Amino acid sequence: MNSCIVCGVDISHRRSKARYCSEECKKSKPTNMEWGCAVCGGDLSHRPRAKYCGDECAKSAQQQQKRQWRADPLNHERERLSRNESQNAKYRDDPVYREERKAASKDYRIRNPEIARAKDKARWNLKSQDPNWVKQNRARKRTSHYRARRNTTNRARMATDPSFRSRELARLVLRMAVYPEYKVMSQKKHKEKYNSSPEYREIQKDYHRKWKFGLTPGEYAKKFSEQRGLCAICKGTNQDGRTLMVDHSHQSQQVRDLLCVNCNLGIGKVGENSQRMLAAVDYLNRAAWEVKDVPRMQYDQMLAGFQSPRRRLTIQDQKSRRSRSAGLKKNYGIDIDQYEWLLAKGERVCWICRKRETAKLGRNGKGKGRRVSALNVDHIHDATKRIRGLLCYNCNTGIGYFQHDIEILKTAAAYLVQWNGGSVQPNLLDKLAHGRPSLAVHGGIEARF
Repeated sequence: MNSCIVCGVDISHRRSKARYCSEECKKSKPTNMEWGCAVCGGDLSHRPRAKYCGDECAKSAQQQQKRQWRADPLNHERERLSRNESQNAKYRDDPVYREERKAASKDYRIRNPEIARAKDKARWNLKSQDPNWVKQNRARKRTSHYRARRNTTNRARMATDPSFRSRELARLVLRMAVYPEYKVMSQKKHKEKYNSSPEYREIQKDYHRKWKFGLTPGEYAKKFSEQRGLCAICKGTNQDGRTLMVDHSHQSQQVRDLLCVNCNLGIGKVGENSQRMLAAVDYLNRAAWEVKDVPRMQYDQMLAGFQSPRRRLTIQDQKSRRSRSAGLKKNYGIDIDQYEWLLAKGERVCWICRKRETAKLGRNGKGKGRRVSALNVDHIHDATKRIRGLLCYNCNTGIGYFQHDIEILKTAAAYLVQWNGGSVQPNLLDKLAHGRPSLAVHGGIEARF
């Protein structure tokens, strides 16, 4: 507050250099009044209207005012918005000048990130006070052009800037923790867009190959052209028109070739084991049984599979056997006694991999695993329904993916041998197939293979 130096009355309403409230106070001022410099406090009684004792103090005060003005970021923004109209027109109409200013601004922001963020915040605070600007900015951010440009920039920063990537991932995790419905909503939008937009579907496939296999779109296209768009094993394509899948080793994570869905799932079901595939070849080469020719297990032989051979079957055991027999009769044309005979013939293990069943199934084969599944009856899919044997879930589905074709299985075995570092000789498959151990005779029952 500015006050009269004689009577002390407030004179803030007058000009800044005023010293008296009226002419009376000015005439009644003491002749020996001492004045002080605003900077150094020197005597200015001989200069009643002066603020500073000399040019040095005046310059120092001016510099102090500039420092105070620069301390407020809003002043910089006001100065930027009040630039000369001719300079703004030059920026708008001259492409060369505009690119120079953009490059200089980008270089400045790289060298001074903290100052740039402070200026951005000050600019945002100043503009956000205008309701019209807020409305226009919201409408601009809803446009597809703005979103496409923002997504492109963010993807580039996610790939090159680790700090930006960590911030974005932390922000996404926090958003999903605070708003659980955001994850459900985003997944729903992703599925709808994935099913409706072919371009978005290809982008997601390229991203998945890069994230899981380290395979860029150019590398995938090159491998696809080298294979002429055909599966590396069966030399076919997917029936539904889907692109070929990337096959890789689950031990070394090495990317191999491109396969169709059936071949890729088939080698996965057999555990990427060439010996197991050759055992499947040997298994498919055997003669199948007619349903009527499959022998039945005798009662005393059937009881050998229980804990106590002397005990009789309980009512619950009999009901379970009748129910199981009805299901086998409906699906495969054999009863429970014939199934027991096949089970004993194969020593209660899979006829290909020689292992016990490990797959767990829920009630009626649905839901999470509650019990270990029984061995599956493998049969020929024709009117006769001839029985080949009992297989575990993986071997049964594996040869199904390979369409029960011996040549495809041999090619798949050679494919795995080559990628495992070996060389495939013309008679290698036959040697491996004949070197497989045969099933033993069980319970005095003669083996047919």
